Amino acid sequence: MPLTSHAELPDPEVARQEIRDAFSELGPVLAKQARAHAEAVRRFLERRELRGTEGREEALRLLMDIADQTTGSRSSWQLRVGLALRGSFDTVTGSVGIYEAINPVGGEVYTLRHYMEGGPASRHQQQVWTNKMRALLADLHPRLITLANSLARSFPAPLLPVRHPPKFARLQEGAFVEEVTEKLAACIDEGLRLYASARRSGWPGPQREKGPNGRWDLVFDGRFPTVLSSFQQYEVFGGYTDAIEGFENIGALEFQEGGLWDPQAFPEDRAIADRIVRRVYCGYAAIAVNYLAEVQELMPRYLGLSEQGKRRDGVTIYGNVGALNSEVNNSNLSVADTINSIGRTIEAVADHGHADIAAAIRALTEAVQQASELAEDQRAALLDSVADVADAAVAPDEPRRLNRARNAMAAITAAAGTSSQLAQAVDAWHQIGGHLF
Repeated sequence: MPLTSHAELPDPEVARQEIRDAFSELGPVLAKQARAHAEAVRRFLERRELRGTEGREEALRLLMDIADQTTGSRSSWQLRVGLALRGSFDTVTGSVGIYEAINPVGGEVYTLRHYMEGGPASRHQQQVWTNKMRALLADLHPRLITLANSLARSFPAPLLPVRHPPKFARLQEGAFVEEVTEKLAACIDEGLRLYASARRSGWPGPQREKGPNGRWDLVFDGRFPTVLSSFQQYEVFGGYTDAIEGFENIGALEFQEGGLWDPQAFPEDRAIADRIVRRVYCGYAAIAVNYLAEVQELMPRYLGLSEQGKRRDGVTIYGNVGALNSEVNNSNLSVADTINSIGRTIEAVADHGHADIAAAIRALTEAVQQASELAEDQRAALLDSVADVADAAVAPDEPRRLNRARNAMAAITAAAGTSSQLAQAVDAWHQIGGHLF
């Protein structure tokens, strides 16, 4: 299966910054909305008496429109913004501080509405409600002003976790290798087409379909994770869903009722809404495609581990781990897989005519295995690093592998101070293969 050319792939870190920049444009928009709500409250307090059923009902509707905490046919501004941005921000920043700013009022609005809907009330109780609503409106006004000023100055960056697929994984029993690899390549091609389309004029917007839990994207929420579910390890699928966390809420950023926008009150916001959706979509598309490209790079290793009907090669691990015979127990399975993979890669390097580099990688592997000074979790991590070095050595013209190998070699070099044999192997590597990266 041919690998997607890395020259075609958008930079994922640039994509994450693009999403952050797009979300930062929401600050002034939400600040304008907060000020508009504050002005409505001010006008009501100045011009309206809350006497009588009509006045109380109008006051309650205003409070519910802004701060009510419950869902329904008239979702409040606080609730709509919170739902639109859920999954994009951590629990500390919350939904851009809106909950923290007006939640105290929202909680009391809910309680007051519950009592008022309970049936007839005495004149004294009606006066209590009237006084409570006026107090809530008076409390809500400065909160909205403070929130508007805060949002206009800064807007918190969304959570955009950097995730990579695991280095070792197997296909599910019954999964067809050819079908998985073909679907993976097709998904990468489709993702690149969608990314390119979103960057051109005339983009039709996200193509989504109604599902059981709302509208979902047919590609990034659908076909991509379906292909990744062909692997036994949840980390392959889970790493992808974590990497694009927040993408499922992109529909709330579109210019339509029920989301962040109020098309009737602020029709001029359509241009900024369309721009934000385009930038966010492009960013997540780039992140998704890069994750699949990493899975594609690791497929030879995954497929080697997924071979069925073959006994595992015997693997001996030195140091405190003891020895693993050809029957590998589950506790050491990951380490055994790592060493088996390194061995296959060393053979590939030698087959390419680089016997000296293959020998240097073999020396690094043996040194990590034999260093009794290493804790077992450190030994496993360093073997993973050696695997990254070996992968780059067999394909030294691929920037992604080279970057991982540089980081891996830095980790191995840092650990060399604990073992003289490992230090010698590191020195030998730098002399023989250091020119590669």
